[in-house]
Amino acid sequence: MLRRVSDQKFPAVLLGRPADPVPVSWVNNDNVQAAHCATKHLIDLGHRRIGFLGGASEMVVTIDRVTGYRNALLEAGIEPDPRLEVSSFFSNRAAILA
Repeated sequence: MLRRVSDQKFPAVLLGRPADPVPVSWVNNDNVQAAHCATKHLIDLGHRRIGFLGGASEMVVTIDRVTGYRNALLEAGIEPDPRLEVSSFFSNRAAILA
């Protein structure tokens, strides 16, 4: 779809960084830093077993967030535990079921 939008020169701005290089305008927050800050906050509160619930593992946003999460753990001397990391899918239905 992004390729089609780009090829047709349709005016659009993508929210989030595209996984593949496509000539479209996009804006993004720093997902690595955001996840790092959230995880560090929990560590500063004294938590040591901190889980990560992310989107599909191949999504750029999930890759960035899990990187920030793991970096914060490692900086605090906590070894990331893959059993505490869960990949899921972002959807309205998932939010309603949670």
